[in-house]
Amino acid sequence: MIWIVGALAFWVAAWVANVILVRAGFGRFLVPLLFGIAVLVLWEGFVRGLNVSAVILPPPSAIWAKIVTSLPTLWGDFVQTILRG
Repeated sequence: MIWIVGALAFWVAAWVANVILVRAGFGRFLVPLLFGIAVLVLWEGFVRGLNVSAVILPPPSAIWAKIVTSLPTLWGDFVQTILRG
């Protein structure tokens, strides 16, 4: 339950920060960035807080960890598909 409350608290804080950024004139680039981070935090909090199976919906941290450990394979696929194709 703490994960869900923490994620919702972060969402509200990000919302307030976005309003402040827009009023200060910094909204063009920072608001979309902060929104994306808030969505990822909300996703992580709800998946962990509700104990959703990683098979159904993995948390963003697990997805990022898999990408990092698969970089050599992904790079080889990129070279074959984009650079040679």
